[in-house]
Amino acid sequence: MEAEGILDKVKVIWMDDSQVLGLIPLIKAFYPHIIIPWRLHVDSSTPQPQIAQFVARMVSGNLLPDDRIYQYIVERKMEQEKHSRVEVQTELVRLIQDGRLGADVAIFHRERFAQGLQLPNRIPKFIMPPAINPVADKNIGLDENFIQPTFEKYGPRANPEIFTILMVARFDPNKSPFEVIETFVRIYKWMKARGREVQLVIASNQAPDNPTGIRMLEALRAYRDALPKELQERIFILELKDKTQEVVLNRWQKDGLLETFIKKQGLSLEEAERKLSEVLQEGVRMNALEINALQTGLSRPDGTKNVIVIHPPYKAGFELVISEALWKKTGVVATSVGGIPLQVIHGKTGL
Repeated sequence: MEAEGILDKVKVIWMDDSQVLGLIPLIKAFYPHIIIPWRLHVDSSTPQPQIAQFVARMVSGNLLPDDRIYQYIVERKMEQEKHSRVEVQTELVRLIQDGRLGADVAIFHRERFAQGLQLPNRIPKFIMPPAINPVADKNIGLDENFIQPTFEKYGPRANPEIFTILMVARFDPNKSPFEVIETFVRIYKWMKARGREVQLVIASNQAPDNPTGIRMLEALRAYRDALPKELQERIFILELKDKTQEVVLNRWQKDGLLETFIKKQGLSLEEAERKLSEVLQEGVRMNALEINALQTGLSRPDGTKNVIVIHPPYKAGFELVISEALWKKTGVVATSVGGIPLQVIHGKTGL
């Protein structure tokens, strides 16, 4: 983007969460005309002090000489402007002191999330809980002719009389997946004693920003496989993806894929880029539709559903999967942490 001069024309760059913190002062140092809103999606009400200080420094652009970004900016400006190190550092210190390397606005889900990070007063703070898109693939109404095959594709029995406990979350220990399995074992025994059937479905895909996801998936399956066979057969741990998405996620090499399309399939560069975009889009769409199907569940003759969503993270911001389930009129059981109390009204819209 920079080489093509695109950033010279960009007016706003929206930043999300902590993964991009270093880009805020970096972009501001070279493109001061760009407006940067920064939004935090996690619960920052009681952060670890050291982490909170670092996040606040990056968001406000309060760089220190030991920061790699500070050093990179100095080297880059010396090369671009042909000034001495002292001149560049003097100018950079002035920009830092004037607050010109920080975000233009900070956005949080809840007021107490904002209070947990001591950002300078010069950065306006807004409270804006997120929302779902009701017409997106993950939330549109689905016919049961699609829902039932989705259950069958991944193993859970597609029977509206079999009660399904569904957990949709990234493979992350913070989401309590092992505790969910432990709870299911107790529920299974209770329902079996009363002649009723129940199954557990834990569904997710591998998020690119969750490098431990694969290890967590393997650990969860090993944990399940150590249980008695009758329980193993009723616990389904699903990694949702189609074949095209598997290639993209496991071999995230855009240039390599483009070369494959060009050399093996005889496509032009423009055609190859278009095909790559379609592959990515279709993988995302299939995941969204299948999660939608699992969250919607199957209807019984009396109109009730065979599925309930469980979501018990230890710490959370605003959990979109809860709003998605509520939109589909699916019952929700969740922990009362972070932004979840904004979503679940105990005893009315869930527990």
